[in-house]
Amino acid sequence: MTWNLRKELKELLAQETGTKIYAPGQRTPVAFLYPNTYHLGMSNLGLHILYQVLDSRGWAVERFFLPGRRELPEYVKTKTPLLSVENQRALSEFPYICATMCFELDYVHLLEELRLGRIVLTAADRGEQDSFVVVGGPCATFNPEPLADFVDCFVIGEGEETLPRLLDLLERLRFEGRSRAEKLAAAARLPGIYVFHGDALPAGGAGNHRPSVGPGFGRVPARVGNRVAPDGVCRYVYCRSGAGLRPPLPFLHGRLLLPQAEEPGI
Repeated sequence: MTWNLRKELKELLAQETGTKIYAPGQRTPVAFLYPNTYHLGMSNLGLHILYQVLDSRGWAVERFFLPGRRELPEYVKTKTPLLSVENQRALSEFPYICATMCFELDYVHLLEELRLGRIVLTAADRGEQDSFVVVGGPCATFNPEPLADFVDCFVIGEGEETLPRLLDLLERLRFEGRSRAEKLAAAARLPGIYVFHGDALPAGGAGNHRPSVGPGFGRVPARVGNRVAPDGVCRYVYCRSGAGLRPPLPFLHGRLLLPQAEEPGI
């Protein structure tokens, strides 16, 4: 493992404000993975919202980004696993890996990060000790199928409430000693969670998303609907994911209808 990569991550960290850092073992760790470079990821509203939400729920969130053109050769040359910004921990040390997918061009970046993090790529090949890979965001909501072979659970819709609920469930089942299949079965029954199981899906079909079914899954929702955060929970007007789920704002002749100003010039 190279100290140059650690040094660069620490330098980025020193320039930030509002970062929450916890010692290993203080809280259950969650990896938040953005499928592009640091500066692009830090301009994403969804990352900041979910970072704050998960931190307030008692999780230790650590961020991972795609290495830049200068850092990537160093990772490969030194065989260093992908490291987090907060504590420079390896991705494979985290039981839960959450990613937001905003652009289809980032699909390959997600797989590259998982590979650099030494995570088993295909969900069907992951064992009991492997991390759970959870993906949300606009691409996951509108069409999760292109990444279905690589993702354990998809968050359909806004994740401010759904993602913490999913992580709480998986953590409770982990303490109960449940198997990976039992965890996936329970996750598939949560509203807004889509679990793909290709060997059990019927051919064809229509609807929002195909049902989450598989051996031992039992009764699950026939359709997975979108989840929309309630009023007052991080509902930014310019959030691309939320804009695709909520009713459109009223427009007239291409102009937004605004309340009439009480005084001239306001």
